[in-house]
Amino acid sequence: MKRFLIIITACFVLNISFNQVLCAPLSDKTFILRSDKALPSIQIFEQKKFFNVNFKKVKTDKTEKTQQSNERQIVLYSNDVDNARIFIMYEAVTNEQDAMTVFLTQLKLRGNENPEIKTYKNVKYVEGFDARINGRYIYTQQFDQANGFVAIKALMYHIDDKNRGFYQTINTISTPKLINELINFLNHNKG
Repeated sequence: MKRFLIIITACFVLNISFNQVLCAPLSDKTFILRSDKALPSIQIFEQKKFFNVNFKKVKTDKTEKTQQSNERQIVLYSNDVDNARIFIMYEAVTNEQDAMTVFLTQLKLRGNENPEIKTYKNVKYVEGFDARINGRYIYTQQFDQANGFVAIKALMYHIDDKNRGFYQTINTISTPKLINELINFLNHNKG
C-alpha cells in the first residue's frame, strides 16, 4: 500500500511539473533556432510598380546575425498619394516551424492574434481588416527550405477618401492576383 501511494504521489507531482512546462512558459519570448545560412542578395529598387501604381522605397534595414538573432533584411515601400505600404522582410531560418513563428509574430504586431492562415500555390497568406486604422492588409509567407530563409511580404492600405481610387481598384482584384503581384514585387536573386 505504501508503494502504491508513493507511485501515485510521484505520478501526480510529475504530471503537475510537466503541465506547468507545457502551459506556462517561463517567459513571453519566442525562441527561434539560429540559422547558419546567409540571406540571398535582394535587388532593391528605389521605385517599383504594384498594379501600375508607383511605390517608392522609404526604408531599408539589414541586421547581421548575432548570438540571439538571425540575419534579417527589411524593406518598406510607400505610396503617399494613396496612403498604401508594402512591407518586405527576409529572415534566415532553419526550419518551417521557425518560418511560421516569424510569420505569426508579424501578424501579432498587426493585432491579429488568431489569424486564419490560407494557402495559395505553396504560399501561406492572411488577409484582414485593421479597425484601428480603417485599413486592409494581406500578409504572405514563403519559406525557402533549400536556401534557409523566409520571405514575409505585406500590402497595407487605408480605406478612406484620400485613397479612394487605389482601394477601389485593389478591392476589385481577386485575392490570388494580389498575392501573385505581392510575391513577385521584390524577389531575391537566385543564383
